[in-house]
Amino acid sequence: MNILALDMSTVQTNVALISGGCCVRETSWMENRRGEQPLFEAVPILMRESGMTWNELDCYIAGRGPGLYSGLRTGITVMQALALPADQDVFFLNSGTAVAAQCFAVMSTDQVVVTGDARRGMLWYGLFTRQSYGPQLSGEWRLATWETFDALVPSGIPRVSSAWSGFNQCVEFSRLNTGSWVEEDVYPKARVLAECAEKMIQRGMESEPAMPVYMHPPVA
Repeated sequence: MNILALDMSTVQTNVALISGGCCVRETSWMENRRGEQPLFEAVPILMRESGMTWNELDCYIAGRGPGLYSGLRTGITVMQALALPADQDVFFLNSGTAVAAQCFAVMSTDQVVVTGDARRGMLWYGLFTRQSYGPQLSGEWRLATWETFDALVPSGIPRVSSAWSGFNQCVEFSRLNTGSWVEEDVYPKARVLAECAEKMIQRGMESEPAMPVYMHPPVA
């Protein structure tokens, strides 16, 4: 399959072009408040450098978070818009799957907790289990306060986040069980998201909904 994948769930946007299971091109950049302009500049360059045409793409894949809500909405909308002219497939997958897969690739553990800053004094988290087709989210994404996080998250399971460096400077974080944390920011890679999604597609598994994973209820 020829796949264009995008993840905008964190401050690092990542785009990748996959062909035949191999990453042909990928690029990433940190958020700089320029809106969607870097994305609209980077994707055409990626396609041009690969020598692949838009009609040769079989599928578009977008990460749906949890994470930066505006980035997630942009990523989902852009992938849908690019697929529309040729009526190509779009597959949506939570971004935590890519983070968990990246951990499983270098760690012997069969479980990992992916977490992030949900604001309002809370953390979002999800427990992933290693499966033959890739990481599987156990249950639903959940919220916890800093005070209840240790009690709710199983002990001894590695915890990983794209916001670790920020967490590490918080007073609240210093009160947590820090021994099981992956001590670096782990951003979801679009190529890994594509690899996971392709395995799911091959198994006949369905896409997740075309909407961001939003942890808080709307504010009236």
